[in-house]
Amino acid sequence: MTLSLLPTELLNHVAIFVPPHELHRVGQLNRRCRYSSHFLSLATRPSFASRNLKYHILVQRVIHPYQLTHIPFTRLGVHYITVLVEVFGFTSKTLSILHPNNVNTINWLHLPYFYTPSVTWSDIMPDIFPDPTATLISHSLQLIFTNAATASIQLNTTKHDPLLILLWSAHAGNTNLARCAIPAVVSKNATTPVELMYHFRSAFFFAYHSNSADMMQIVLDSGYVEVEEYAGQALAESALLGLVESVRYLLGRRELEWVVDEGLKEAVGVAVLWARQNRRNEVLAVLEGAKRRGVVMY
Repeated sequence: MTLSLLPTELLNHVAIFVPPHELHRVGQLNRRCRYSSHFLSLATRPSFASRNLKYHILVQRVIHPYQLTHIPFTRLGVHYITVLVEVFGFTSKTLSILHPNNVNTINWLHLPYFYTPSVTWSDIMPDIFPDPTATLISHSLQLIFTNAATASIQLNTTKHDPLLILLWSAHAGNTNLARCAIPAVVSKNATTPVELMYHFRSAFFFAYHSNSADMMQIVLDSGYVEVEEYAGQALAESALLGLVESVRYLLGRRELEWVVDEGLKEAVGVAVLWARQNRRNEVLAVLEGAKRRGVVMY
């Protein structure tokens, strides 16, 4: 019996046993098969994605995410990425196989412990990760950590890397998840105040790039970032990128003396210049308003 003669319910059941990376090929050998696109559309269903990928992991005896580099997760969609993270955790290893620059040259050996990824720590940062994969990964985090209480428990396990979750949630503006990740980062990821300072400095960088005042406040409330130290850079970059809410938030911080501190005064000048050069009119309007109120001078 050909696929075109199978009833839809039975076809859906059969599709579960098709390897994820072969879904798009179904029907190619039989051009009359009207279910070629149907198989791939099943990937958009959370229940099917979960059963299909977990069956593949079981049959192939996958014990390491590096054994799944042949699966086109970005093409299959957010639900396959969600299952991947649920099974193996949100870690650098999981993110590395989602990066398009990653090439597993010895996948045919099925020896994951001898595998060396071709991406580095900086390659799996949310601002470097290419779209649409970055958007899909951020969405998968929202799907997995939907409940704050559950998220707090999950983040304190060994499966997930809370620092990576903090950085990705800060970049996506996911305030609820960031609040849950911060205590886990403090208790799990760092052993010295210096390490924490570096971690939260990175989180602040992603926070103002998210253009979310609430996210910036959450990171600063951790107590590990001095806003005076990074405000100038944050203002200038936010103006360059047209991040209106970030500019407005920074200018509203009372402890920042934009008209007194020489470094901050210089940053304001750079912010105005970059905003004008890149036609960030909304940012210029915020800066002009701050100038009229005496908050800045240029």
